[in-house]
Amino acid sequence: MRDTGPDKLADLSIETLQACYHYLTEAQRALPAMYGAEEIRPCSDRVALLRSEIELRRVEKQSGEQHTESMKQGSNILFWAKVGGIAAAVGTLVLLSQDLPISRLRPAKASQALPTSSPKITPTAVSSESPLATESPSATPQASPTPAPTSTPK
Repeated sequence: MRDTGPDKLADLSIETLQACYHYLTEAQRALPAMYGAEEIRPCSDRVALLRSEIELRRVEKQSGEQHTESMKQGSNILFWAKVGGIAAAVGTLVLLSQDLPISRLRPAKASQALPTSSPKITPTAVSSESPLATESPSATPQASPTPAPTSTPK
C-alpha cells in the first residue's frame, strides 16, 4: 500500500495502477476474515483512490486523442477553405478579364492611329418635278415616274 500512496500515483503507469487495483480488490475480499475493521477502511479508501486515478488517466488519454483528432480535422478544413478561396479569386479574375476588351489593355500603335484615306461619297442633286405655274395639274393626268433600281457598292 505504500507504493500506491497519493504522492506516488503520478509516477505510476496506468498498467501498474490497474495491477495494484486488482491486487487490492482481491485483498479487500480476504481482509474481513484475517483483520478487523481498522484494516479494511484504509484498503477501501486506497481502492477508491486507485479507481479514481485510473478513470482520470483514461479520461485524459481520451481527451488527448479527441484533441489531436479535432486539430487534424481543423487543419483539413482550413486547407480546403484556402483552396476554395484561391479558386474563387482565380475565377473572379478570369471573369473580370473577360469583361475588359483587349483593345483597352494594349495601347494603340502610331501606324494604327492614323486613319487611311477612303473615297468619299458625294451627294447627287435630285431634280424634283413640280408643275410649272403655267401648267395646270388637273388638265392632263401625267404618269407617275417609277423608281429606278439602285445598286449598292461592294
